[in-house]
Amino acid sequence: MNLQRTNQVSDIRVNWTVTGVESLFNKINCDRGAIDDMLGAQAGVSDQNMIQYLGIIEQRTNELLAVRDYQQSKVIILPMEISVSLSLCLLSTHR
Repeated sequence: MNLQRTNQVSDIRVNWTVTGVESLFNKINCDRGAIDDMLGAQAGVSDQNMIQYLGIIEQRTNELLAVRDYQQSKVIILPMEISVSLSLCLLSTHR
């Protein structure tokens, strides 16, 4: 492959990555204000600021995982509470 073709392929890959980062940033509802403050309200993802966007995506992903873990812990606890309540009801009816 010649140098010009290699550069074209690299540009295509970078543009594809920029588009993917922007899409993910929006899909998981990242805080646009935080990135605007950090970058001075620069418009959108570019190859120069992609790392900052990825940092915000990482933070948001950690928040979403924490929420999911909390919700799953509640699902596990709820059946136990129902079981205890049901057992107490059954014990009180057998007296």
